[in-house]
Amino acid sequence: MKNNKRRSFSLGYILLFFAIVYLAQMFFSPKAEEVSYSQFRLYLKNGYISECTVGQNIIRGYYKKLSAEGGEEDKIAFFTVPIQDQALVNELEEQKVRFKGAPENNFLKSMIMWWIIPFGVMTLVWFLLLKKFSGMGSPFMSFGKAKVKLYSDNGTQKITFADVAGCDEAKKKIKGN
Repeated sequence: MKNNKRRSFSLGYILLFFAIVYLAQMFFSPKAEEVSYSQFRLYLKNGYISECTVGQNIIRGYYKKLSAEGGEEDKIAFFTVPIQDQALVNELEEQKVRFKGAPENNFLKSMIMWWIIPFGVMTLVWFLLLKKFSGMGSPFMSFGKAKVKLYSDNGTQKITFADVAGCDEAKKKIKGN
């Protein structure tokens, strides 16, 4: 006896996928130290900031710190939340810090916009097409199916050689064999 259990797609698979993506992002993204905005301004004034990226909601960058052995400088990643400060760009230029602006990168927003919505639309269109064309007698996806109908009169009508019009010599030749 065959086991006809049908496996269904579960919401658990989707949750597992998002958990794996979240953990991968958490473990593989670079670790950065959070500094206050005033500490960032102090590092900038003293020339410790080597480079930074200024975004609308966050400033990320690297500051120089003397290593324990002395002499060598370590680059330490940092981030801070910016305050509306028009003089920041001028001060970055004065300290000769490489800086750039950055657009906001929201992981959830980009995931929804570029992955979930397009696949959702494609899936919806696919199911609507299948529903529309899967009715009886629909030619969609029915290639290879025979369209032969068998009409039977239960043997009441017999055709003989006398009923068939045609050449008498052919009839004799067939009867003779």
